[in-house]
Amino acid sequence: MSEMLLVLVETNDPGETRFWSLIFVLVGFVSLWSNLAQLFFFGLTGERLTNRLRTMTFKAIIRQDIGFFDMRENSVGILTTRLGAEAAKVKGATGERLGNFVMMGATMVSAIVIAFSACWALALVVLATVPFFAVGGMIQMKMMGGLSGELGKLFANANAIATNTVDSIQTVTSLGVGNKFLGEYDHELETPAQTGKRKALVTGSAFGFTQFCMFGIWGLSFWFGSLLISWNWCDVVGMLKALTALLFGAMTLGQVAALMPDAADAGYAATRVFRLIDKESPIDPFDESGEVMEKCGGEVELDDVVFRYPARPEMTVLKGFRVKAEKGKML
Repeated sequence: MSEMLLVLVETNDPGETRFWSLIFVLVGFVSLWSNLAQLFFFGLTGERLTNRLRTMTFKAIIRQDIGFFDMRENSVGILTTRLGAEAAKVKGATGERLGNFVMMGATMVSAIVIAFSACWALALVVLATVPFFAVGGMIQMKMMGGLSGELGKLFANANAIATNTVDSIQTVTSLGVGNKFLGEYDHELETPAQTGKRKALVTGSAFGFTQFCMFGIWGLSFWFGSLLISWNWCDVVGMLKALTALLFGAMTLGQVAALMPDAADAGYAATRVFRLIDKESPIDPFDESGEVMEKCGGEVELDDVVFRYPARPEMTVLKGFRVKAEKGKML
């Protein structure tokens, strides 16, 4: 771009102007097909990953024992949210997002190489400001990750109340307790609302800090570039090349900062999903190990059974229970 500006300002050669115009057309043509390929292949990868995660999550749910579903944190609403929404959120760190991160990384490396080859002093000074971006991004990721985890747990409780109420809507309506569950649902949404406000404040502050650093780099680049020209350390063309490359790099860092909230949500969602997938079941219906009986007589006997619900371990439901079911008879 700096070469093109120099041609437009210092020369009136139509051939040079036509050459740079064709260069821009070529760049646009390459960008068209490269962006199409990037969005298609990374999008396809993300969708396949989401489908596979949903399948693995559903398999992990149905292989759990009955006691697993008695726990409040494993209600129908929470599990369906994890199956639907959280599996899809993992795509925020993969698929198209991953393609954007790769493209931004390549852009940043190219910008640094061009800047150092054109005016190393300007590039060196401007690169000294990069840690400000890194610190801002790290703080944003850390705080967003914590807030996303807190929001996920709070909304899961509200979803559980809504799902259980709708599933039992006939009972709820017949008893006239709809207002009671509505009040509980509103109460569960109060805390997520406050947490959401804090999340919005953190996101806005971190993104604003990143934009401040980006525009600060612009001002620093113009000021220090003019000093280098006056000291004969760099010519105008070299300064413009380095400045243009660094500005594109700074814009890339700004785009990375805009993707930070999605990456934080994806990291929390992935942790929750894989924690469920990796959970071992004491009674796994998909486990084919163990002894396989060739013949079964049909007689069942239980002796001295003690049972407590996992959600209420302090209350004994069965104590010393005995029962015998003979072949061909009903209890």
